[in-house]
Amino acid sequence: MNGEKGEEVAPRCRLSDPAHPHTLCRRDNPRPSLCFRCGPVNENDEDYDWNNIHYYCEICKLVFHEDCYMFPQGTRHPYHPHHPIYMTIRFS
Repeated sequence: MNGEKGEEVAPRCRLSDPAHPHTLCRRDNPRPSLCFRCGPVNENDEDYDWNNIHYYCEICKLVFHEDCYMFPQGTRHPYHPHHPIYMTIRFS
């Protein structure tokens, strides 16, 4: 049954309609050059621990780094009790 303890749920594309969710494929090679969440990949960035694991939506053709996909989309904070704060990243 869905939701039972220990059952693994396949990752879903966050852009897909909840009524028709797209399942993401977990890949480990090759390293993506563009992430939908954080933008173009700078392989010379020494502050980031690069791994090749990423998620790919075959329908939307979107790629997410594993860390970017697992990072929460939003959070609640005591200074903003009436609404969640959503994380966004702007890149050019």
